[in-house]
Amino acid sequence: MKKKIPIVILSFVFAIIIWSSVNISGSFYTTLRLPLKISNVRDGYGLASTYPETLTVKLKAVGWKILGLHLGRNIEYVASAGLEVGNIHIKLMNSLTDNDWVTSDVQVLDVWPSAINMKIDKLETRMLPVSPDVTIDFKEEFGLAVPVSSIPDSVMVSGTHRFLDTMKNVKTALLYYSKLDQSFSTEVELVKSPLLNIKPGKVNLHFDVQKIVEREVGEVPIRIVNLPPGRNIVILPDRISILLRGGINILGKLNTQEIYAEVNYHDIVADTVGSIRTYVKTPPNIKLVYKEPDRVKYIIKEF
Repeated sequence: MKKKIPIVILSFVFAIIIWSSVNISGSFYTTLRLPLKISNVRDGYGLASTYPETLTVKLKAVGWKILGLHLGRNIEYVASAGLEVGNIHIKLMNSLTDNDWVTSDVQVLDVWPSAINMKIDKLETRMLPVSPDVTIDFKEEFGLAVPVSSIPDSVMVSGTHRFLDTMKNVKTALLYYSKLDQSFSTEVELVKSPLLNIKPGKVNLHFDVQKIVEREVGEVPIRIVNLPPGRNIVILPDRISILLRGGINILGKLNTQEIYAEVNYHDIVADTVGSIRTYVKTPPNIKLVYKEPDRVKYIIKEF
């Protein structure tokens, strides 16, 4: 009895194969959801209107062919613009010959939507800045010493006037990093659009991660701006102390001679309380935590 079990199993498997082969050779109906691609756009022109990203195709074919369409290579439905310009009307069933997957044994019965209206206009090219789209968190006491930088920092974007006028930058694909405590660089793709041509399609992002520290600087001089001729003003006190925060490498190399505070003569003229606020000027990528004092008094002397 035990010897017959493998024979029974093999017979059962063979029967399934024969049954499947017979059935898969018959004709079946199916519906495919395919991405839509527009072809035959005249050189120097591009799409000036949106169109459906996907469409629905109902077809009839033998079972093995349908199986291949579902499980094989990624296919798309190609619709021809016919090298026309301006406002055009495309009947999608007229583009069957532009799709190499529609062979003699595949019968397309319906396409929905059945037609699309589009506008084809001249292309323009502009340089647009790259905008890194990143979400980051850091290990305790660490952070970005400078904003994330991109190489290149701008890319060439070609498209129609309508779409280029709505763009201020080109975003990267979204990146997420957690618990960072060291600098690194990575290559990332830019967000693509079927209505635009972006070159290059990838950029390198650099993340300058440093330990974030604080540094106190005293005796910061106060300057008076917009002081008219014939005026002499004494600031009391004429120096302040400040606390700065930034990357350890940046603060470690900080030249304190580059730091100063300002008061504006116009604020003195408009003052009604006898003191004015100071404004501290620091090098890039350094944050002012506090200043002491925040307000200073003044004496106006006329020549």
